[in-house]
Amino acid sequence: MNNNGYNPFEENNEDYLFQTVTGRGRRKTYGWSVASLICAVISVICCTGYVGIVLGALAIIFAFLSRRNLGYFDSMSIAGLVLGIIGFVMGVAVIIAIYTMDESQINDFLEKFLEDYYEPSGDGSEGPDL
Repeated sequence: MNNNGYNPFEENNEDYLFQTVTGRGRRKTYGWSVASLICAVISVICCTGYVGIVLGALAIIFAFLSRRNLGYFDSMSIAGLVLGIIGFVMGVAVIIAIYTMDESQINDFLEKFLEDYYEPSGDGSEGPDL
């Protein structure tokens, strides 16, 4: 408490918006934000269907838990929320693509991809021209 009796850590003090402790006296941490960001990045990198869906959903949940803990969305939780949504949508898209394409379409796609990628270049080496 400072000299004029003003305590910024009171439970019902709306003047001090970003308090460092919760109403229960526990310190606010960025743990949920970090967890959200990590799950979101992994869900975007490994968007192989179910992994992207599960980690994207966890990233979204962790971002909202961070919001509840801190009282605001910090930059890590915003990034985790956005990337989590992207990873979730990409995972759903992969699952839909797998279950709607028949085997011949998948084989044609893979053959075309491999032909384009491993097409011999002008200097006799294989691989894409960079």
